[in-house]
Amino acid sequence: MAKILQGKVVSLKSPKTALVEIERSFAHPLYKKRVRRTKKYKAHYEGELTMGQVVEIRPTRPISKEKFYKVNLGENSQVHPEALKLKDPINVKKK
Repeated sequence: MAKILQGKVVSLKSPKTALVEIERSFAHPLYKKRVRRTKKYKAHYEGELTMGQVVEIRPTRPISKEKFYKVNLGENSQVHPEALKLKDPINVKKK
């Protein structure tokens, strides 16, 4: 089974290519603190997308040098926008 990722569209500058930001969190192996990491993937899409849209991407054969994913916008997409909150500050105090 292929690994399906869920993320937010952060760029649509290239034709038929979306830059999707995926956020993951894990416990640090030594200190056990929750650590957040983000990574951006280039994904191929056909159709309409908007900036900030939450999408699902799935791996496919290489489409170009850096594109190995396709955006899944079908009916079988399991996107839950409220479960994905990118750029959410943790304990940030404003002056």
